Amino acid sequence: MRRALTPTHADVCRYSKANDGGAVEGNTTRAVARERMRAVLALTVLLLPLASYGLARMGAVPEGTPIAVGLLSVTAGFVLLPAL
Repeated sequence: MRRALTPTHADVCRYSKANDGGAVEGNTTRAVARERMRAVLALTVLLLPLASYGLARMGAVPEGTPIAVGLLSVTAGFVLLPAL
């Protein structure tokens, strides 16, 4: 039986692993940095409204601040998190 002229997925993976040198390491570093940035952004989106609520309870900021900060962080989260 003759082999097909188009490469299979295994052939492509084997070729790319053998010939890209340090590119895999660079891609891994970027992927880790991207995941770290996503985690930090998600944590920020979750903690900003809680922090502003605490500051409003102490009287350090006006009482309407937690609502505004919450809306801004939710909006930023919906826009920025999918982009990462």
